[in-house]
Amino acid sequence: MRTVFRAALVVALLAFGLFSSYVAWEVGYLGIWRAGLANLGAMHILADLVIMGTLLLALLWRDARTPAVVQPTSDIAAFTLSTAAA
Repeated sequence: MRTVFRAALVVALLAFGLFSSYVAWEVGYLGIWRAGLANLGAMHILADLVIMGTLLLALLWRDARTPAVVQPTSDIAAFTLSTAAA
């Protein structure tokens, strides 16, 4: 079960990374931010994503600093590559 979940996670992150790369190629990095600040609804979604990402990184940071938790490098690489493409 764990292997299936990990495979699904990698596929989802890869798909999101490819889509993010495509969007950045089409509208540019600043175009993505302009669209996110275009109106109040878009600003709300952007704020939600920033807050969620910050909370997720804080949880990952805390777990990575815990000696009992060993984070596989493949998970870290997949997360880093998917957010770098965004």
